[in-house]
Amino acid sequence: MKKNMINNNYIYHYTNLTAFKGIVEKEEFWATEASYMNDENEIKYGMDKIYNILKELESKNISQDIINEIKKLINSDQYIFLLSFSLTANILPLWNRYDANAGVCLKIDLIDFQNSVRTPKPFIHQIPLFGGRQVLYDDNEIKKQLEYNLIKINDLYKNNKPSGIPALIAKQLLERFIYYLKHTAFKDEKEFRILLTINDKFKTNKCGNINKNIDFKQKNNILIPFIKVGFNKNAIKEIILGPLNTHILSRKSMRIFLDKNELDIKINSSGLPYRKF
Repeated sequence: MKKNMINNNYIYHYTNLTAFKGIVEKEEFWATEASYMNDENEIKYGMDKIYNILKELESKNISQDIINEIKKLINSDQYIFLLSFSLTANILPLWNRYDANAGVCLKIDLIDFQNSVRTPKPFIHQIPLFGGRQVLYDDNEIKKQLEYNLIKINDLYKNNKPSGIPALIAKQLLERFIYYLKHTAFKDEKEFRILLTINDKFKTNKCGNINKNIDFKQKNNILIPFIKVGFNKNAIKEIILGPLNTHILSRKSMRIFLDKNELDIKINSSGLPYRKF
């Protein structure tokens, strides 16, 4: 199967200046609970895709035990938090989501980032392959990858049928796919995600170790759950200022800020044509 290809091991994070200041000073990102991502239909879209593919696979001798466990997990409450990045620097679709006057794009070394990630105790970050997973947008690719993995795992399961394996398989497949599926309309974002889930040994404690590490921010009159993910700020290798952030004082103050925080990195301007109406 085709693996996620990341050019030069860099990922990119678009944000506004307020959030950028906190990322650098506190050396942390905020991972949002999956149900509260920007596209409110995103998880439903992934679930619908999985359901439709499962219906087709039921006729291909996939173990009903595995299919039942996947359906059970889809309808269960889970603690899933996501860090969102892009594989592409300086693209208009993502500048449009932030204030092009005050937006910045962080160029991050993925290896340095994943080696320094710190998560609250109950949470573990899923870092398969290159440290996360590229979001899938193409229907044919989604079906191809899910079918390939299900059939491969099903063949192994049929040989010995160990107890508890269907539930484990279902959990891994869902974490590998359902939270990495988006509508093709968003494909220009080339999103890259790192998923954080709860270490299984903590799941029986609903009110203690888990909830005390969840914070909340207000948006659109609701509270959005998130967790703080620490990292080493030296994983940031470059700052790109937004298309409309061209004032000479912006670059000067950015340099002062980076020097104060002991980050000797490049500052570049977007340079993209951009008109704000």
